[in-house]
This record gives sequence, C-alpha cells and structure tokens, in this order.
Amino acid sequence: METFARFIARGLVLLACAFAASAHAAADDYPAKPVRLIVGMAPGGANDTVARLMAAELSKSWPQPVVVDNKPGANSTIATAELKRSPADGYTLMLVISSHVTNTLLYPGLSYTLADFAPVFLIADTPFVILPLIYGHLSKRHWPARTALG
Repeated sequence: METFARFIARGLVLLACAFAASAHAAADDYPAKPVRLIVGMAPGGANDTVARLMAAELSKSWPQPVVVDNKPGANSTIATAELKRSPADGYTLMLVISSHVTNTLLYPGLSYTLADFAPVFLIADTPFVILPLIYGHLSKRHWPARTALG
C-alpha cells in the first residue's frame, strides 16, 4: 500500500509537470513575477504542508517562485475573500478544502460565491472515516470494516 507521503510526492511531481506544460503552452512568459499561493489554514498543518510541497515543486519548474501566504481564520473565508479581492491574472492561487463549498451554504453573507472561482485541478482526495470509541479504545467487534488494528 502506498504511503501518504509517497502519494503526495507523486501527486506533486505530476502537478508540477502539468503546471509547467500548461504554462508553457499558454504563454512562454508565465510566470513573469512571483505567484502567490493562499492557504486558508494556519502554518504547520496538513494543508500548509501540501501547499509548501507544491510551491517548492512549482518553484523548481517555473522561472519565478511560488510564495505560500497563510490567511487562517473563519473556516478559510478570510483567505477566500482575499483571493476574491486579488486581480484575476493567474498570479494569485488558493489551496481550498471542502469548506470552500460548505461555507457558501452556511454563511449567506459572504462577499463571494462559488461562481467567482475556477478550479484548476484536484491535488488530493481525503477520505472521511467514522471510528467508534468504546471505553477509551477501538473495539474490533464493533467495527465491521478491516482496519490497521487487525
């Protein structure tokens, strides 16, 4: 089974290749200035780690650096509003998570809608799992699916 780190690394290499190919096909001079990658979560978490790995790979492929800009808070609505205020020139990107969609349903007063943004590509797909907690430990007899616990 592929480890999570290897999965992310493989995805980042593919991502860098796709970005490099698309940038070359779209315009030979892109990026002509640094690219800003907004992350709606605090530094040090999983989303920040993925963004920094992606930025490092893209910075190797592009003539300009990709700079990660963390804007944590309000379930990433602060970061998304910052992206909305940025020029639509391809030099400001955002790593979004599922809350990007749910925020528009939960908070009707946002300054943006989903139609304001265009997805570029899927970086990762995160599964959600429900685990029972029985008396402080996982109970195999209450968990019908196979687990790493045996």
